[in-house]
Amino acid sequence: MKKIIVLLMIMFLLFSMAGCKKQGGNNNTNTNNSTGEKKEDPKEIIPEGNAQTFTKDDMTITLTKDFSEKAKDDTQAYYESARAILFCYQDTNEALKGAKLDPATLNLKDYAKRVIEVYNIKAEVVEKEGMFIFEFYDSGSGYEFYRMGAVQKGTNSFWVFEFVCEKKDEAEYSGQFLKWAKSITIK
Repeated sequence: MKKIIVLLMIMFLLFSMAGCKKQGGNNNTNTNNSTGEKKEDPKEIIPEGNAQTFTKDDMTITLTKDFSEKAKDDTQAYYESARAILFCYQDTNEALKGAKLDPATLNLKDYAKRVIEVYNIKAEVVEKEGMFIFEFYDSGSGYEFYRMGAVQKGTNSFWVFEFVCEKKDEAEYSGQFLKWAKSITIK
């Protein structure tokens, strides 16, 4: 299993070279999700007794107890379990302005489109259950991967959350990835 994790990390490093690296800055955010809808109670997302809440800076997410936080360059936060990984990236408003984007007028759908353009991802941004997401597949070292990206906006930054599992596990994880994404809050 460690070999799969290492391969996923290698794939991610190749994937992340294009941009959306961790940016510094403080987050004083106020969104519950990408469309401002009320968040689900984490107890409804993950069965009681198996939920674990992680907080990094001003971002909070509820995953399962199978996950642990690890240090990872080029990410704001990184979580892994035996069969799934979550990469969290933050683009500060200053960084977006440096890329000639106006954070005051940039909406989540357009931000997600920008992310897939920068990464050269063949996917479309769709709205599912109040979240703007994009789903795609890639492969490397003999493995195929399913990836789901979700975006969030805070007061001082935009975030990208990339959930990854092997393609063979997509049916099990695709709905769970969306539920985990919906648990995210940014203060």
